Amino acid sequence: MAPGVSGALITTVTALCVAIPAMFGYNFLVTSIRAMIVEMDNFAAELASEFEHKYVEHSARVSGFPPMNRALFMNSGASGTSADSAANAIRWE
Repeated sequence: MAPGVSGALITTVTALCVAIPAMFGYNFLVTSIRAMIVEMDNFAAELASEFEHKYVEHSARVSGFPPMNRALFMNSGASGTSADSAANAIRWE
């Protein structure tokens, strides 16, 4: 073989001997980090749920503000002008 081709083949084999283990190491690290992220995300969700369960009172209502009517969140229809629709959309029970 010509000396140039021989040198190129040796360089290619050396590069593959370095690149293939590096790829396996990279994939191992990425997989490990993703598993840690999922584990931490699950822990954070469980912790937030536990805090909410222990410290948030769900039956409390703010006095002074009446409950809003569903019409506020529903489309008031195609009839009338937009000013009429906006005025009719806010109703209190």
